[in-house]
Amino acid sequence: MRKLKGILLGWLYWVSARVHPRYGLYLLNRSLPFGKPVLDYLEFHLADHCNLNCAGCLHYAPFADKRFADVEMVRRDFVRLKELFSNIRHIRIMGGEPLLHPDVGEVVKIVRAAFPRSKVRVVTNGVLLNDDADGKTRRLLSILKENNVGIDWTKYPPVENREDKIMALCADTRVNLRITANNSFMARVRPTGGEGIRRAFRWCRERMYCPILDDGRIFTCAPARYAGYYNKVAGTKIHVEKGMDIHKATAKEILYYLMCPTFACAYCDAGARYFPWKGNAKPEDWVR
Repeated sequence: MRKLKGILLGWLYWVSARVHPRYGLYLLNRSLPFGKPVLDYLEFHLADHCNLNCAGCLHYAPFADKRFADVEMVRRDFVRLKELFSNIRHIRIMGGEPLLHPDVGEVVKIVRAAFPRSKVRVVTNGVLLNDDADGKTRRLLSILKENNVGIDWTKYPPVENREDKIMALCADTRVNLRITANNSFMARVRPTGGEGIRRAFRWCRERMYCPILDDGRIFTCAPARYAGYYNKVAGTKIHVEKGMDIHKATAKEILYYLMCPTFACAYCDAGARYFPWKGNAKPEDWVR
């Protein structure tokens, strides 16, 4: 069933990328004509930085400042999102590495209170999941279980040997665990720009729909928001999007914005160079 849903969603992205944004947003938000619209998907960072150093990370976490989400800002943003949307179908709490945040449990409660019908997942690399010497991990998992929030574990090569422990811990606390093995990344950056923004956007939308929330603003994707971290180490001038202020915009304005290419698309190749997972990330690892 999950495979069938993935195929249907992929088809939806493919179609919506080829029609006018006004029609594309209707496809991705099927309840739009009937009152408050539904946002199909949203992700946000609890931490920009990470405890792995994956070359090619689309969120530029290896170069990110040590920065945690402000819990009260998250609360304010989700109160506003509840005013705008009748539901957000899929919410992913991520980073960087979200489990580095000192108050993951409180954020989980905020998200669930705002959207009781959403499918909410915490996306982690698993480095901190199998260490429960002080009981902190088990307490967090209990909060996830109480709020019907699952874990998406992206299993990279350095943490493959932790599978048995992580599976046992989640099974014991009855937290839904999904495991995705990831042995490769893709390089898509055009440091000097030059890609057609519509072509790049269409290539992207045919495969994914990944708006991201950060401090009261929503962005088309993570690379458009966090490219400044890459610029800092690579000396490039990749366009960093300003996003849309959710506290000033209407729901339809937000949805329309998410269906349109931005200047940042010019720096993202309509294609990709895939390479095996590796650490010790260097700026050139991101270049197409």
